[in-house]
Amino acid sequence: LGVLDTAWLIREYGLNKRGPLEIIAERESIYRLLAQVTKDNMNKAINKYTIDPKTRYVSLESSLQPEDVVQIVSSDNPRLAPIGQPLIMNNSRSVHTNPDLKKYSTWKFCYQALLPYKLKMSDMDLCWNDGRALAGLLAKFRPEILDYFSVISMDAIEDRIKVVLSAVEQYMGISAPCAASEWVGIGAAVKSSYIGALVDAIRVRNQPAGKPKCKTLEDDSLHYTKRPQVDRLDPELVQKVEKMVTGDLLKEQALHLQNEKDRQVPRVAQKIIKNDVIEMEKRLENSGMGVLYNKKEQRSSQDEKVQWFRGP
Repeated sequence: LGVLDTAWLIREYGLNKRGPLEIIAERESIYRLLAQVTKDNMNKAINKYTIDPKTRYVSLESSLQPEDVVQIVSSDNPRLAPIGQPLIMNNSRSVHTNPDLKKYSTWKFCYQALLPYKLKMSDMDLCWNDGRALAGLLAKFRPEILDYFSVISMDAIEDRIKVVLSAVEQYMGISAPCAASEWVGIGAAVKSSYIGALVDAIRVRNQPAGKPKCKTLEDDSLHYTKRPQVDRLDPELVQKVEKMVTGDLLKEQALHLQNEKDRQVPRVAQKIIKNDVIEMEKRLENSGMGVLYNKKEQRSSQDEKVQWFRGP
């Protein structure tokens, strides 16, 4: 419900048919009602709910008036805020007629355009003296008429300015305000005017073209597309896919693996031949166990000799 109420508030602001204080008062009234929402004071027809609060709340009464919400308006003088009047919107014409807004719009355009070149545009005067900003602005939107890196590689500032001013005058039809040697010394107003004209020309050239209107074609003029031929599916592959879906393929693989294990068991458990047993016994006698056995016999004979010397 809170999301729908917020959407209604944004819609009313966008329409700009009522004053901001009136809209805020309505919003605060709905906000107080939102904390007391129950099934009894809500509309039963949920399928008719919209962002309009009247379609959701049964008794919607404005408990607050525009005068009650003046204190929450952020303004230098809230008492002078219009109560029943819509907001005065700044359209595109007011931006171009106001010199301060136009200058700010030009600076903001240049600032954002020159960010990739790591140029700090703090003003419209000193930042343009070395020619790098002019070259970057022209090369970004008209790379076919100017190479940025070749211009900034020039040592003399006058040479940079001369190349940029000549390219602008030749390809964009904007005459240079002064000679290249006088660019650093001219006033900020002249530079700002020249840069503003350059930005306006760039904006006009880079405006997206409108989408062409689509014309409805008659049935007779429509091109008939023949249905493409599709190869028949392999029955074995179809059967394999069906087994994968049903799980029978995994069962068959498990059964096949078990059968393979059963075949290998008799091979491992074959009967040992008698000759092999005799040969293994001989090897065992010659191994460490046989040596230990001989030592044991030798010790027993020595014990007998000691016993013989001692006597009975």
